[in-house]
Amino acid sequence: MLVLKRIHFIDNSNLRRISEVLRTAYLLTKNGSLFSLDMTKRTEQNLALRLECLKSETVSSMMSEFAWNRAASPAIYVLTWNGMLRVDVITMKCAEIAFDWTKFGENGLKSVSSFAIADKLFVFVTSAELIVYELSTSTATPIPVPGSPFKQVLAVSQSSQPYPDRSCFALSEPPDVNFCVVNFLTLALQHSLFVQGVSVPATQYELHFKRKDSDKVKNVHSINHIVHVENGILDKETDYEVTVSWFNRFSSPSTPSVSQTLRTGYGFPSSPQEPSAFALSPDTVLLYWQLPSKTNAPVAEIKYRVRLFKNSIREDFPPARIVNVHSNSTDAVTCLNDPCSAKISNLRPSTDYKFWVRAIHESHLNSQFSDDTEGLSTETTVRTKDVCGTLRPDNVTGTSVVLRWNSLEPGTPPTKISIQYRISGGDASWKSPHNATFNWSAMSTAIIISALRSATSYDYRFSAEYSGSYHYGNRNYPFNETYYQSAQQIKTKLECKPFVINNITSFNFHPFTDDHTTIWCYQIWYHG
Repeated sequence: MLVLKRIHFIDNSNLRRISEVLRTAYLLTKNGSLFSLDMTKRTEQNLALRLECLKSETVSSMMSEFAWNRAASPAIYVLTWNGMLRVDVITMKCAEIAFDWTKFGENGLKSVSSFAIADKLFVFVTSAELIVYELSTSTATPIPVPGSPFKQVLAVSQSSQPYPDRSCFALSEPPDVNFCVVNFLTLALQHSLFVQGVSVPATQYELHFKRKDSDKVKNVHSINHIVHVENGILDKETDYEVTVSWFNRFSSPSTPSVSQTLRTGYGFPSSPQEPSAFALSPDTVLLYWQLPSKTNAPVAEIKYRVRLFKNSIREDFPPARIVNVHSNSTDAVTCLNDPCSAKISNLRPSTDYKFWVRAIHESHLNSQFSDDTEGLSTETTVRTKDVCGTLRPDNVTGTSVVLRWNSLEPGTPPTKISIQYRISGGDASWKSPHNATFNWSAMSTAIIISALRSATSYDYRFSAEYSGSYHYGNRNYPFNETYYQSAQQIKTKLECKPFVINNITSFNFHPFTDDHTTIWCYQIWYHG
């Protein structure tokens, strides 16, 4: 069993602390033996069996080396009855440190019970006092302290307040600073000066925005390495030369770094021009607009979003669905050439709508900052078309349904009406019965759907085809659009037939006649 006198933890990759990557612990016993404990392999070894310098030595005290602002402790110091040794824990080599032990009194080295290292100074513990020894000058300074005798001394340090040498915390020259200016005026600054694991003082940044061809400079101060410059600080659509200088409490402000160029407004296009909306059907509107006069970015990087007001309530899409005419459904439209367009469906019939188009850079689609109001177009208004008619069941049997179409005489009639049906509750395709497609001129029409299943639910609806043209940008554009009524449901009746039918083929009586003429036919009635 080991009776411990002192234990020190040494980590070759971190600054003397217990962590998940700790490798070795050093244990000093009361009988003067020094052991190393491998925390990974869970093995221990007496260093006297490994190091030649410790084979015949009795260790009285030990501690690990501490160097200012270094993220490793590469050595341990061992005090023996014969002197002090520095042991390199990586190469496992020993080096004797020469002290003038005569300056420690009559007993010299034997009077020392413990020691500590405080930067470049060694502090020794004797039974009556502390002795501060400076190795470079071999100067020993006794410090009388009440409360003797002492057993041990501990040196406490703080790497964020180095003494006496603070040059290790001096920042590099500005040309070594890497920073980038991105299109929404955020500056990301990077540097890799310090070793990870050592605490460092906070770095402060001075950003200098100098207008090209001018002496006007605006300075922005920050303690963060990512800086967001708010609107209103810089001039709009202006070229700047951006430099950065930095400092901390141990170094004065540096000279400005190498400059980088920035044009404000990049990624913030002006508003789309000449918006105009056209109603194609009771639930669909086609929206047109021109590209912004200033995109402030490649045209392909500019996206467009649509907003609407309905009955004084603003809505974004969904619930309405915006469909790029040249692509799939999306909430942002891309446009490379004039005119731009977007088809908006799932609207309400006979409703007044106001539309706006907003130009936005693709990098801002999910931006946490507020919308750019300068990228919003003027409003355009449109009223969706009226529903052209109604379709209701007129008669329902076990195998057929009669649907009646009635016109509502809308302001803009369709060119063609078609009646459709399908079995409910599945992915069945819509069917049209015979003679179920007719022109608008029919104000009221009955459509018979036969050969149906009894006691079965069916969906039915009508579709209305609209065609015509609209004028935009000195051009006429033809269109064809189909409106589908929301599906309605009906259920056929349960068919009931007689259980027994008797056919009478002969008669056992003579019919009565008044004029004795020949009877050519008979009519038979039956009830099921």
